Amino acid sequence: MPTLQDVQDTALKYLNTPYKHQGRTQWGLDCAGLLAVTARDLGLPFRDRHDYPRRPRGNEFLDFIVAQMPDALDEPIPGTWGFFHQGGFTAHCGLFVLYRGVEVRLLHAFSPRRKVVLDNYEGTNWVQHLTQVRAMPGTI
Repeated sequence: MPTLQDVQDTALKYLNTPYKHQGRTQWGLDCAGLLAVTARDLGLPFRDRHDYPRRPRGNEFLDFIVAQMPDALDEPIPGTWGFFHQGGFTAHCGLFVLYRGVEVRLLHAFSPRRKVVLDNYEGTNWVQHLTQVRAMPGTI
């Protein structure tokens, strides 16, 4: 089974990939796509969906994803996925990554920046918007 380090290493291959709503390839990803291609590349079972709007109208899609990731954690650790509240709903996800062996950063497909980015996490608004932390099955 893949480790949390494998999850980080696999997802980091997509750094700077262009943002594309419902994208699932190296030519374009959204936040759910980053999670889906990471699971696919690691050979982990993951049921994907492409029937979600650009602006969420509820938590249905993220609930669908989270239901496949039963390992909930109290705090982010590198290799786990964070789910974030935006505009009334849990509408975004990203991977917590250990950066330079010292600080935890957030790897996510971020539409305002039009690509997959590695952002600071600690001391940012992301901390306040975090709703839950989950690990991919079998990684912890």
